[in-house]
Amino acid sequence: MSKFIVGARSDGIYEALHAAGVFADDPNEVARVIIDLKVGTPARIYVEKCADTKLIDVLMAGSVELVEKAA
Repeated sequence: MSKFIVGARSDGIYEALHAAGVFADDPNEVARVIIDLKVGTPARIYVEKCADTKLIDVLMAGSVELVEKAA
């Protein structure tokens, strides 16, 4: 099975996809984009964003409890 790595500035690739309308997320809010191409299945795209305090507030309001795990 052949594998390949695209060699380019990753922020430039995302900005180009954003400019083309593929993604609506602001490039400044995106930490990582994974484009998963598996033979015989549709392409999957995962966008990782950095959470801010608004997300924590929503989680807490939804009865999600954040706890520190002992080492």
